[in-house]
Parts: sequence; structure tokens; C-alpha cells
Amino acid sequence: MKSEAFPLVTAVKVKIAQGQMHIDSYSKASAEEREEIHEQFQEAYITEHAEGCCPDAWIGDDLMGAIIEKFRYVLEVVKEEAISRTDIPSHHLITVVEPCWQDSTFAAILHDPWNVTGKKALCWFESTKAWHFCWETEGEMEKALRDMVLEVVESIRKIGATGLSSTTQECAS
Repeated sequence: MKSEAFPLVTAVKVKIAQGQMHIDSYSKASAEEREEIHEQFQEAYITEHAEGCCPDAWIGDDLMGAIIEKFRYVLEVVKEEAISRTDIPSHHLITVVEPCWQDSTFAAILHDPWNVTGKKALCWFESTKAWHFCWETEGEMEKALRDMVLEVVESIRKIGATGLSSTTQECAS
């Protein structure tokens, strides 16, 4: 099945095109560029192709930066989809990635509607090694991303309806 059948997965590929290859428009990428994007995507996120924590093409002199990018491409897609479903201002959702090449990387999406108070509500959190942040197939990745979006949207709705509730975790700034 083509990746276009998986809109969130395709959005991650667009992030790779923009971040790694500096291509403004994925739709205007050449066939050769699209193949390179697909190979980098496969190497980063699909288990059978993943050899290490990040594609070699991403690492250069900055392994920690490459790990951040690996998580951020996914988190930004989830964040953008959650924003489109909730109609909240884009600056109210924040992605945070604390990379580690030896152990678990911490990744989170925070809801921050109270910018002046410094309170943030945790909408989604993952603690995993960068080389485990991958899926068996694009279909499984699409399902996981949809589940992440639903978790963020549900968290935002709970916060919006009741303020910070006992079911929402608060994080210090």
C-alpha cells in the first residue's frame, strides 16, 4: 500500500524533506529526492530497515541533534493534527525532546494555555531508546500516530472543559 494512504506517515516524510533535504514542497520533489526521503524514512522508522538510532545521513557531527529530529518529526505531525482537530492556537502545544544516545530519550507534548503562569499540562509522553522509536510497517506507524493524536486531543478537551483536573498531570516549567 502506498504511503499516501497514510496521511500522518506522509506528513512525517514531508518533515524529513523539509528538515533533512531543505525541500520546501514535498510535492515538487523530484523522483530521486522522493526516493531519498523514503529511504531515510524507512531507515529511521521502519524496524526491518532501522540500523541504529538514526539514519546515517542525519547524524553528521551531532548525534543528539539527529535523535531530537527523529522524535520531533513525529511529534510535530501529531501536534499539528491535534491543533487542527481542537482549533486551539498553535502556540498552546509544545513539543519537548530530551535526547540520549546511551539510554532512553524523553519526548512529550505539553498543553500550555496559561503562558503567564508557567503551568503546563502533559498531553503525551514517551520514554524510549531512539533505536526503539520505530514500527514494523507504515500501517502500524499510522495507527500509532492516530492513537497519539487522539490521546493529545482527549487531554486538551479535558483541560479545556475543567481546567487542570486530577486526571491531568502537571509539569513544572
